[in-house]
Amino acid sequence: MSTKPTTPTANRADFAKWKIKPVIHGCSKRRVEIKRDRALHKQRNRIKRMFDDLNRNRAAATRYNQLASSFPGMIIPPPPDPDSIPPARPKKSLEVHANELHRIIVVLRCPH
Repeated sequence: MSTKPTTPTANRADFAKWKIKPVIHGCSKRRVEIKRDRALHKQRNRIKRMFDDLNRNRAAATRYNQLASSFPGMIIPPPPDPDSIPPARPKKSLEVHANELHRIIVVLRCPH
């Protein structure tokens, strides 16, 4: 069983019979311009674009949903409170470093 093809004109006639307002404009080659509700077309277009964006971004959304357990690792923790940081040890002077280096050299040169 096959259905016969319908033309846009036949479809629009059926829509008029069912009291459905035209929202989408006709072909640019159409000789008779179809009056349509521009506000409804604008609203329909906005909703269509929203669903297109959702479908386009669905792959990324599901990928990040699967990685929800690893998401906290991607967040940078806030810097620590300055009051809770322990005071830094005083830096050694160059003289102390030279003495330690001399001691290491002496130990390495001594035969065991």
